[in-house]
Amino acid sequence: MAAERNEKERRRLPRAVFAPQEGLKAILTLSDNLLEQRAVQIMNISRSGLGLAIKKNETIGIEKGRLFFLSEIHSGKRNSIILPSMELKVVWIIEHDYLHNIGFGCVFLNPNERNIHNIIDFINDNFPGRLI
Repeated sequence: MAAERNEKERRRLPRAVFAPQEGLKAILTLSDNLLEQRAVQIMNISRSGLGLAIKKNETIGIEKGRLFFLSEIHSGKRNSIILPSMELKVVWIIEHDYLHNIGFGCVFLNPNERNIHNIIDFINDNFPGRLI
């Protein structure tokens, strides 16, 4: 129980959580190769960043401190939001032998308040009841 409280206290901002079958994807552009993009699963989202997952066989060189650009978010409903390349920094990674995916968390670097509001509106429009 104490560990649960500590985990909840660690969160500074509320987040919306998504199941893989909901199909919420982020399109990431590699900071060192602007021509290469990858779609990754969004597991959760808050005003400060994203929790993401990618299949181990689709690895894109994820490591702490790695920079990406978030250029688009797609919902499973074929709706999307185009973002003017928000920069992300990887701050945590979870990789275990028994998991098929690599989980990683990113923070928005120098977030543009307009982009954050556009993301919040997109989530609220496509996933009602998951206010962030």
